[in-house]
Amino acid sequence: MLNLKNKKVTVLGLGVSGLASAKLLYAAGAKVTVWDELEKERLFSKISQLPDGVKVICGEPIDISGSNLIVASPGIPPDLQPMLLAEKKGIPVISELELGYQYLSGQKLIALTGTNGKTTTVSLIGKILSGRPVKVCGNIGLPLCEVIPDTLEKDIICLEVSSFQLEKIIEFRPDIAAFLNFAPDHLDRYLRIEDYIKAKARIFENQKKEDVMVLNADDYVVVNLGRKGKAKPYFFSKKQILQEGIFVRGEYIVARFKGKEERIIKTDDFQLKGQHNLENVLCAILCGIVVGIDIDIIVEEVRNFKPLPHRIELIAVISSIRFINDSKATNVASVIAALVSFNKPIILIAGGKDKGEDYSMLIPYLKERCKALILFGEAADIIGSMVRDAIGVSKVSDLAQAVNLAYALAETDDIVLLSPACSSFDQFTSYKERGEVFKKEVIKMKERLHGKESNHIYSS
Repeated sequence: MLNLKNKKVTVLGLGVSGLASAKLLYAAGAKVTVWDELEKERLFSKISQLPDGVKVICGEPIDISGSNLIVASPGIPPDLQPMLLAEKKGIPVISELELGYQYLSGQKLIALTGTNGKTTTVSLIGKILSGRPVKVCGNIGLPLCEVIPDTLEKDIICLEVSSFQLEKIIEFRPDIAAFLNFAPDHLDRYLRIEDYIKAKARIFENQKKEDVMVLNADDYVVVNLGRKGKAKPYFFSKKQILQEGIFVRGEYIVARFKGKEERIIKTDDFQLKGQHNLENVLCAILCGIVVGIDIDIIVEEVRNFKPLPHRIELIAVISSIRFINDSKATNVASVIAALVSFNKPIILIAGGKDKGEDYSMLIPYLKERCKALILFGEAADIIGSMVRDAIGVSKVSDLAQAVNLAYALAETDDIVLLSPACSSFDQFTSYKERGEVFKKEVIKMKERLHGKESNHIYSS
């Protein structure tokens, strides 16, 4: 555990991670300064939650030269001036994830990373473990530092971890490290795809041979990274019959360990639909088995688990047209996963803040599954320039226009799918806000067409 009493610690960024870091550091006796590039007026609600003894600097440069330690929030890029200055002066920089880890006291730690499906899978693992004392936190929206004060030694910590959080770890070591999948993402932050892979791979960096890696056998990047790890590997697959691990045979998910096979559950016997969610379920089941959860409990939790909001979420059916909110799809791979989940013609709504991806990878799926593409946000022209030869493209200014145009273009049994392929930070504060605005516009249109008495969201 770090001894930070009377040490000068600077927290960069006053999002949820920065706020949780500052509170934990202050409670540990550190002299805490919090910095954010936004003005204080825009951060009033966050600043008001800080202890009175925390110094706040917002909207102006900060001199970190007197700091003993820097704690960087995940959204702070490594080329930001305070980060560069810390490197130049040799001031150690850690992430909120590392800070929280330093204040754990022997709790069993499960950490999961991957490009897509992390939140769904971590949430499902949490449900599978719910018969034991478990805390689900991390990149899911509840920082590790926030749960530390209420964490007991008997607790299991189940963490969603991102590449941004893993960049600045030092000793972070999960007992079970799961790697769900890999696809190009965050190319607005990483100059090379290899840098993104390297950041993700750090989840295994400090593990020892008595620890466990849970790996996707179908993903060659994940498998190659696992080969370099010291921990014992356990595999899951939706495509291969494994000698040992969790896999799909016919209509069943099957477990095979030490030469013995057991059918777990039918692949159509749970509410998470689509091949991407099958991958999530396999990973969660395997984590449950590794922890030692009874199979009957695992099956019950998997069967009863409901899809999370903003992930292929049915909002309404209007004139036999289904409106689907997949606002969490912030990269090309997740959009492809959504498109292949449906067997009806799709009108795709996409766009937002560009992350440097190759949108031309969507072309075969647009040709095969979509009848129209509606683009909005800063990335609209970039996406359009890459795919317009493959499909009819319309550009709108906001989601209200997108919803109305989609309804005008749609026919009976079509699907209107918001699956942006971009981050939300051009017009919204988060993918959640973007999804909620989409829901609001769909419901407004439904009430306009059918009257406010039609309140049931799934009625036509």
